[in-house]
Formats: sequence, structure tokens, C-alpha cells
Amino acid sequence: MAFPVLKKFRPFLLSPYFLSYALPLIIGSLLPSIYTKYKSQLVKSDFINKQCGFEFRADLDRDGKSESLVLFNNTEGKATAKIMNH
Repeated sequence: MAFPVLKKFRPFLLSPYFLSYALPLIIGSLLPSIYTKYKSQLVKSDFINKQCGFEFRADLDRDGKSESLVLFNNTEGKATAKIMNH
């Protein structure tokens, strides 16, 4: 059984550009997540004294103790993250 639509798109589906994007996306979506160690859960959040700054505490390394994360813009206006381990 021939599909005329498939014949129309066959050059596109077999092109190296399509295969170089499609195959890694398919394989990557089927792989299990290997970064579960680095997931965090929000415990407490506060505003800090820096302009547009934000602080929250989370157990990043799963040792039972919460680390303090401070997110703010540095003097160059770039995003900065400061992690304090207790």
C-alpha cells in the first residue's frame, strides 16, 4: 500500500538536517531523567536587601539540611546566584 503523501515528504524526512534534529529529540525524550539528584523543592522564600533580589531555601544535595540561595543582579547587571551551605 503506497502513501502518496509520504512520497512527497520523503526527501525532507531523509534529509540530514531533519535527521540531525529529529533523532536526538526522540532518543532524548525516551531516556530516563538522570538529573534527579539536583532537583530542589522550595521550603521558604524571602526578599533580600538587594535591588530585585530574591532568597529561598531548598535542600539541593539531599542531605537533610536546607541551603540558602540568593538570586540577584550583580554590579554589571548580570544574573548572579549565591549558594550558602549551612
